[in-house]
Order: sequence, then structure tokens, then C-alpha cells
Amino acid sequence: MEIHKIVKKLEKKMWKIITVQDIRDLVDPGARGIVREDARVAQTVYALKWQGVIQSIRNGLYYVSDGELDDVESIIDVHYWDIVRTIVASEVGKDYIIGWEKALELLMMDFSIPYTLIIYTRDTAKKVAISPRHEILFRTMITGEKTSRVNAFGILKKQSTGVDMKIESKKESFSVLGYEAALLDTLTIHDHDEWVAESLALKFLKRYESKCERGNLGILVSIRYIRAVNRLRQIARDHGYTRLYELCLDVIKKEWGWCFLTL
Repeated sequence: MEIHKIVKKLEKKMWKIITVQDIRDLVDPGARGIVREDARVAQTVYALKWQGVIQSIRNGLYYVSDGELDDVESIIDVHYWDIVRTIVASEVGKDYIIGWEKALELLMMDFSIPYTLIIYTRDTAKKVAISPRHEILFRTMITGEKTSRVNAFGILKKQSTGVDMKIESKKESFSVLGYEAALLDTLTIHDHDEWVAESLALKFLKRYESKCERGNLGILVSIRYIRAVNRLRQIARDHGYTRLYELCLDVIKKEWGWCFLTL
């Protein structure tokens, strides 16, 4: 397809995130969906960038420019979740779960932009840099020695849930850890101060404590989260969540024989 026709097509995608494969499909509609290296595609990308029709976000990912957002960080601020959706679909398809504290925030409908987004996958472990400030870490999760160090993705996926958000006037659903897993994942010691995780957990419990189920907690603790559930028990005890405290106590007693328990 000639460049002026491609520009006309892209005008219909204004404010959208596209991939090099989208451009390849426009260059050669007869080979739609076929991934291959083509000098024509590289030339077309160069021409579109030179004309200001598209802006590069990262290798193979572009923003169809409207002339208002003129730097990558501004584009990311406005279109972050569309960028994430596109990268995740390219890397792992639908076999993923958003984890860490972002999962807990998304369950509370907090769509703010993290600098690092953790995504659990069945077998993909890699870092994808979106910009100097933003990255996606694809990770696998392996269970502890008690369960023979097997892949935990299937268990996490079974408990996962979908969070809907509107992207480009369309409703998109993102897979996130379930209530209990998101809570325990947040309370697992990461790179931030413990009070940050505890503050977020308390905010979550204020809304959704009643949704935490003993069965799910038991399954999660049996594969990995014993320290986190003990921390959750202490938080529940100190802040008056008696039901949750007793659930955690029962889980620790029956799944781990009182391990790590300090009353």
C-alpha cells in the first residue's frame, strides 16, 4: 500500500497504540498476520516517523500522533494501560496475572501508573522496558520445598479475577490476582518499606475484608505465603478484624503446624 493511503488509514487510529505488525499489515494486506522482516516495513516506519504521523514508544511499539503529546513520558502518562495491554498480548497472550501491590490497587479501582508492573506468567521471565522510568517484569512463581517446587501459575490463575477499565472507549479486562493472593503478595517483603504494604492492606481490608475466604488462604499458604499470612494475622489482630485473625490462625495451625506463630 502506498504511503499516503497508509497515512489515511492511520488517521482512523488517532490516539491509538499500534505495533510494527499493524504497520506490516497495512504495507502488505495480503500477508496479514504473517510475521517477517521486510525492508518496506522499515522504510514505511521511517517515513511515518519523519512525517510526524507516529511516534516511537519503544522498539516495535508506536503512538499514532495527534500533535499534542510530543514526548514518550507524556504518551505513557495518558496511554499507559493501552501500552501494557499491547505488550502483554504480544509477549504472553492471555496467560498472565498482574501481581504485587498493583493487583491490590486495581481491585480497588486504582488505575494509577506504577514504575514497575509485576506480571506472573506460566513460563515467561523477562524485563520489558517501556521507558527509562517504566518497566514490566514478567515472572514465574515456583512453590516452596514443601510442595516440591512446582509451577504455581495454575493455582494463582484459578483464583484470579478480571478488572475492567475503559481504553479508547472500549472496555478491556485485565487479569489480576484474586483478593487473598493480592493481599498476601503485597505483604510479602518486596523493595518498599513494610509500612507501605501494611497501609495498602488496611485500605483494602476496610472495603473487602469480608471477601477473604479461608479456603483460598489455605491453598495459597500451602504453596508459598506462610510469612505473609502471619503478617496478615498480626495486622488483623491489631486492627480489630477478628474474623480474619481467626482464619489466619486456623490456616497457620492446620497448614503449617503453628510455624512462625507469635501470639
